[in-house]
Amino acid sequence: MSVNGSGRIAVSSGGTATELAISDGALLDFTVTSDTLIVGTSNGSAFEIKNGLVSNYSVNSGGMLNISAGGQADNVTVNRGIMYVDTTGTVNNTTLNRGTIYVYDEGVANNITVSSGTLSVMDQGLPRISSFSLAAVSAFTAKASQTTPRFSMAASFASSTAAS
Repeated sequence: MSVNGSGRIAVSSGGTATELAISDGALLDFTVTSDTLIVGTSNGSAFEIKNGLVSNYSVNSGGMLNISAGGQADNVTVNRGIMYVDTTGTVNNTTLNRGTIYVYDEGVANNITVSSGTLSVMDQGLPRISSFSLAAVSAFTAKASQTTPRFSMAASFASSTAAS
């Protein structure tokens, strides 16, 4: 199946989609869980989402990636898209370029590079961020209404300003 231009395909938790061809501007909306299988190409690059793992994937303009229920994402780039890390989901080695990453409810984010965009650590549970670098960040928020998020990070600030 080809998804072009402003087309959209949504694959729910437990869903299967194979032989996908995703073109620039198209939206692939899916949740990474252990029972989801998605195989295809995105702008000519092959990708596979299987057994709760997505790797080497780009979330492009208008795209959305949900990492939940024990799912894991490695080497993901968010380009004007949105990524949610929720309910024991884990992301490793992620680059954020003009998009948003939300870390919720015991989600784990390791080695995040923020070139531009918003990294939000939200309330409820104990989200964990372990290492991130900031270049030109539009916003970093940490909100905790029920518990305090845990941070164990080596943060480097390239060209950002601190506000009090």
